Amino acid sequence: MMQINPFPLALLIVLAFFAVIIFTVFKLSRQYALPLVKNRKAYRYFDLWIFRGELLTWATFIAFAIYRLIIASPYLSVIFIAILILAGRAFWKDFIPGLLFRIEKHAEIGDSLRYGNGNCTIENINPRNLQLRNKDGEIIILPYSHIDEAVISKSVQKSKLYQFTFKIILKKLPISTAILQIEKYIQECPWSVPSRQPTIHSLGNGEYEITSFTTDENAAAKQRMYVEGKVNTDENS
Repeated sequence: MMQINPFPLALLIVLAFFAVIIFTVFKLSRQYALPLVKNRKAYRYFDLWIFRGELLTWATFIAFAIYRLIIASPYLSVIFIAILILAGRAFWKDFIPGLLFRIEKHAEIGDSLRYGNGNCTIENINPRNLQLRNKDGEIIILPYSHIDEAVISKSVQKSKLYQFTFKIILKKLPISTAILQIEKYIQECPWSVPSRQPTIHSLGNGEYEITSFTTDENAAAKQRMYVEGKVNTDENS
């Protein structure tokens, strides 16, 4: 006669406690520690190793948890795991494609992505979704289950470019017109890189934050002076 051991509730509570600790440690690392790294190359390096550490830690923890549960109560544990997988279908349909997306490094923060009616910039790569920002400054959350609806533009020259951010004031024009005007000035600038489009966010009250690309820090300073000169001419005319 088959004997079914009682479900190991105490073990489940202990495993859940350690799962919360793992989740909290990596979440705090990404939310508070990683933003302290200002150098773009160093940021990508630490972000990659945090992801690898998170992946390895979760894989080890899940394997150990399944092993301990099956030893404690094989039949009930299998049923419990099956119920957990079925109940979390909404989670898994975004998490698994997201895991593959991050492992295969399809995109990085700062890449351009065409979604809906316009281009967006990838601001954050989360476990279940991408956080995007469009040209109007709106935040868009794109689940990985809908990633096939978007087209990612990844420059082959990206690692050789210098990315920088600056702010300007342009109060005389509506937001949409001002963004187009700023883009025009950057495209006309001799120190700009035609293969990389700038991202421009409206901060309100006529202030705009621009993230642009050029070849080095010296060219970045010249590009900024060029754009600021054009904008100041518009403001004073």
